[in-house]
Amino acid sequence: MLRGDTIRMAGVQQNISYLKELLPGDLVVVKSKLIEMRERTLKMLHEMRHVEPRSFPPEIAARAKEIL
Repeated sequence: MLRGDTIRMAGVQQNISYLKELLPGDLVVVKSKLIEMRERTLKMLHEMRHVEPRSFPPEIAARAKEIL
């Protein structure tokens, strides 16, 4: 536990926008950034984008192919 033995509740809101369908084998880049941080609020943005394999540096594209 983070604060002693007390169990705490958290409210979570998640908004998802589906702008384009991805197909199996498509390469994506996921970027996350902290938008706002206050005493009791944390807002983050996660963005997933489809990318062409040739836009990656060769060593990263090769590693992605190994994983897939």
